Amino acid sequence: MKKIAIFLFVLIMMVGSLITPANAEEPNDIELNLEATDIELTDIDPGDGILSCERSFLSSDGDLYVNMQAAAVDSTTRSLQWGFRIKESARTKFGSQVKVELKTARVNNKDINPPYAPHTNSPSYNFHGSMKNYQFKGIGGGGTLKKYDLVYFHFTASSIQNYWEVTSIELKCRVS
Repeated sequence: MKKIAIFLFVLIMMVGSLITPANAEEPNDIELNLEATDIELTDIDPGDGILSCERSFLSSDGDLYVNMQAAAVDSTTRSLQWGFRIKESARTKFGSQVKVELKTARVNNKDINPPYAPHTNSPSYNFHGSMKNYQFKGIGGGGTLKKYDLVYFHFTASSIQNYWEVTSIELKCRVS
């Protein structure tokens, strides 16, 4: 039942991000900044200084952010969801189309096959994804995301029209 509920939640998030009401306005940077900081931080630092994935991550240049959350599948198994957004103030840099890639992904400091294929869309698009199961890169095998796993993602966003316009964000967090 929980798997069905999580599947429906992810499906609704995906479909909901594609539908924009006719009278909808794009959020401005103030709204995005509020959105990026409204997530309650769940500090589960076991002494290594790494905070929970239940948070927003802002790129060093301030052009983009990633909202993350973890959902409990059962008492130990987790599903990690994210939404990658380019801030309104940075969208003109990228032109009409941007390519977002997850270049590097790790779980517990082991490289995994990135759980997000490159996507090209408008800079206002919510580049969203999720991960529950993963495969190790180059050595075979894999696993299922668990509570307290350490996750590292390195995303890039590059303009299709302005090839020199590239930005990235690296995030490291602990699954709660």
